[in-house]
Amino acid sequence: MLLLLLSLLTSGIEYQSSYVVGGDFRDAASDDSLLYVADGRGVRILGQKRFTEAGGCLIPGRNYLVALYSDTLYIGGDRGLCKLTKNLINNSKPKVEWIHDEPMAALAISSDTLFYADIMGNLYLKHIPSNTIMDSFKLTYPPLKIRTFDSKVFLPSDSGGLWIIDLGTSSPKPKHLDIEDSPPVMDLLADGELIYLACAEEGLRACRLKRNSLKVLSAVESPGQLFELAGFGDRLAVAAGTGDFLLYSLADPAEPALIQQEPLKGTAYSLVSGHDACFTLSGSVIVKMKMKSSPAATLGKHYRIQGVGHDVVSKGTIAVLSAGEAGLINFIVRDSIERLGDFDFDDDCRSLFLFTSHVFTLSASNTLHVADIKDPHKPERKSIKKFKSVVTGLDVAGEMILVAEQADGLGSWWRCPCGPIKEQGRLKLPGRTLDVSISEKLAFVSTDFPTTLHLIDWTDSTNLELVNSAEMDRSYERLYLSDDILIGLDREGILDVFNVSRPTRVKKLSELILEGSLEALTIAGEFIYIAAGNKGVHKIDFSKPANPSLVETFDIGYVSGVAVSNGLLFAATPYGLEAFEIQ
Repeated sequence: MLLLLLSLLTSGIEYQSSYVVGGDFRDAASDDSLLYVADGRGVRILGQKRFTEAGGCLIPGRNYLVALYSDTLYIGGDRGLCKLTKNLINNSKPKVEWIHDEPMAALAISSDTLFYADIMGNLYLKHIPSNTIMDSFKLTYPPLKIRTFDSKVFLPSDSGGLWIIDLGTSSPKPKHLDIEDSPPVMDLLADGELIYLACAEEGLRACRLKRNSLKVLSAVESPGQLFELAGFGDRLAVAAGTGDFLLYSLADPAEPALIQQEPLKGTAYSLVSGHDACFTLSGSVIVKMKMKSSPAATLGKHYRIQGVGHDVVSKGTIAVLSAGEAGLINFIVRDSIERLGDFDFDDDCRSLFLFTSHVFTLSASNTLHVADIKDPHKPERKSIKKFKSVVTGLDVAGEMILVAEQADGLGSWWRCPCGPIKEQGRLKLPGRTLDVSISEKLAFVSTDFPTTLHLIDWTDSTNLELVNSAEMDRSYERLYLSDDILIGLDREGILDVFNVSRPTRVKKLSELILEGSLEALTIAGEFIYIAAGNKGVHKIDFSKPANPSLVETFDIGYVSGVAVSNGLLFAATPYGLEAFEIQ
């Protein structure tokens, strides 16, 4: 498994290590033997022959573009554009040089020129050997791709159509190319006098350039949504979204003919030409298509991510990650994160809850799995229960489990020591039941439609009793109880704090408005750490619950789960598990 390292990110936390299980493969560059893949969180290096992992590194932000020039990689994403020397990729703290600080739209290299465009529509031409900007243009639309042919720069921009800059003129400027029926243009390939257009759901078009317009010679209906094109002699390969990999014959260049459609995992977004192969990138999968000399292409090897990080819990030096279809993965943190063991439930694991040595995970199929991680090398399955309704929260006291079942209210369940989970009682509540937090023989339950906080006595688990209900200003998808303090998280960005020392008279102490989608939190001493979706992690001073304050936000990409243990902050990201030392 690939271990990726990143340098110092912020003043409040310092990167410790990561373990990557996932990725979002949207772009790649190739040399004679390797693929350099922008995997969403950084760059992953794979051997072209057998997809052996040859290294990689994390890059701040979400990265989705990559280009290669000699021994230098150019990487684009939502933080801008940076460059990195290939031989430094596997350093623990690779030196990254930032070139541009606006989110990137497109990136290309032709001869000694680096072309890059940001989402504001600014296009730059940079001479790489001299490191100087040769020209820049303001575009009407940010391009999806940058394609060069002779002295012309083509800029497909989806619904914005197709634009061209002729660098061979004395005063070049962007011009819109008129195309019959004005189709969306996702990509193009210039081949001699002909230009082929990937027109999303409107198929493939063969055109001829005539001044400020393209004359359509043929329009070919195609399966899927055409995203990207790559030429292989007299054949044209297409990444076709849900239509996956398509291959066209160009025996008659003006009339492309579909000769092969290959269904792949995921959604085919882009193509990369390699040595005698075409690599199709489809989000979680990279597929190698062997390009034979005959018209057909042969399906080669697959490279697929192990899972997707959703949530994390920790205890001591042990961290547990819910990794989607990869199940639970246990790690130990020493000088770096090391994988210990895993348990594949053959399910899509999402939320995690830790009670003693038992890990409870809720799956996308509304199934509760319980595993004992007393021996983290060999997690042991304990119980399983599939619920009829969507489950969004639970809490545990001893052998009893209280479950927030959205359409069916609050259920009480007994987890028999021998394994089975048996229903004991149920209380129907108005609206959707969102979450539950236990305080001895009382439980706080949040609902919406109407937005209400309920107090429920579950002394008799077979006869749940509603004690009190209080209308709230908003719904709380997550509830956290610490002594007499109850914290409610509204995923729209609000943290509310309540004093529940008198449970029948809940008193609101404070409200804190934060950026991002508040997914989960963990309490560590006088601080709270909140997983805030695409805003990273918020650190909150909670020494005064009546006046919580935002201390700092750690911009470490999308975070859906957090845990704190042994001076480390653990973040669950779509790409895996990351650990940071808390300053």
